[in-house]
Amino acid sequence: MTSIHSVISRFKKSKDGKRLAKNFGYLSLLELASHFFPLITLPYLARTIGTEGFGILAIGASVVHYFQSFTNYGFEYLAVRDLARNRDNVQESSRIVFTTFFSKLFLMLVSIAIVAVLIWLVPFFSRYSVVIWCTFLLLPGHALTTDWVFQAYEEMQFITIRSLFSKLFFTLMVFVVIRSKDDYLWQPVLNAIGFLIPAIWGLIVLVRRYHLKLMVPSLNTVWGEMKRGFNMFITVFLPTIYTNLNVLILGAYNSNYATGIYNGGSKFTGLAFSFFKLISRTVYPFFARRMDKHKFYVRFSLAVAILISLFFFFLARPIVAIFLGPEFKETVKVLRIVAFTPIAMSLMNSYGVNYLVLKGRERLMSRIILCVTVFGVIIGIIGAIRYSFIGVAVASLVTQMLRALLITYYARRIDKEELLAKQQI
Repeated sequence: MTSIHSVISRFKKSKDGKRLAKNFGYLSLLELASHFFPLITLPYLARTIGTEGFGILAIGASVVHYFQSFTNYGFEYLAVRDLARNRDNVQESSRIVFTTFFSKLFLMLVSIAIVAVLIWLVPFFSRYSVVIWCTFLLLPGHALTTDWVFQAYEEMQFITIRSLFSKLFFTLMVFVVIRSKDDYLWQPVLNAIGFLIPAIWGLIVLVRRYHLKLMVPSLNTVWGEMKRGFNMFITVFLPTIYTNLNVLILGAYNSNYATGIYNGGSKFTGLAFSFFKLISRTVYPFFARRMDKHKFYVRFSLAVAILISLFFFFLARPIVAIFLGPEFKETVKVLRIVAFTPIAMSLMNSYGVNYLVLKGRERLMSRIILCVTVFGVIIGIIGAIRYSFIGVAVASLVTQMLRALLITYYARRIDKEELLAKQQI
């Protein structure tokens, strides 16, 4: 007992311990804000724009989410990993940061061209063109965000400040601007504005604080960076195919009402996803240097996930009644089905992003996700067409669980192989 206490005491006094404690404090504040502000706006939006409005916004968000993932290209993992290991080298840090920035801007321009062609050629996209373009305004903010840089330097206070401003602006403006069902398009516009302003502020802070030297990479350099990160791109992008395609199929073969009912339930698991992603972003640069602390993180994350899942399952009815209202009563079924996806999220973050990627096993991870994506698309389409929002909810849960279990299996197998190899030396 004394030895454990002494180890904890020494770690708390160490440079790494102090940094993690500081980042955890900012993470806690950020997490509180991430849950507090949406819980204020969600009941108001649900009752003001209704299930139809929720359904239309879900379609716009599903389309644009593809291009957010495409623009990010997995850079938020590879670039963070590389920058965390080279952050004391100004020249190399500048190269990593600006190569990543210009690569994301290039991919954003490609995304704009692709969306324009889809709206021009495909009737389904033409029907929802206005909401797609309004939601697409989020993309510049995502391309310019500096969160991943501050993450690599393990300075979460800047991410917290940006996020607090964004959420506070959006929350206040929702009550000012959105007053009826016809105002639903303001939701993505306000969200985009609240994201873009602090993204520009972050760029200014970034250059001044870390004394980075502006470097404009050539197209060959950008292309080389994309080739290097292709496996990570597959890992990040492919899951968006089945998660968002299911919503689009649901809207195409059913109604905006069915899409709204499903979107209502996924809002709550979306909060859980944000929680695990924030924790993952905090510990990721630390594990890039200290993988020996990984096991405790796995246990802690899984325990929290189980508690969240049980909370959603047993309290689904009052949660929906309080935050969404009587029009969303069918969402209770959806929430009880997807309630256990936080467990899958926990395992995915623990053994995928924070293990296989840091071990340089992006190719293995991308192959697992490719196979799971094909499976997820098939059962998602069948579920959406035959069983509406219930089918999509079941498909989402099964696909995410399968992905998490496969990644956990291979990560643990690699861990055992490395341990045996050390014992034989």
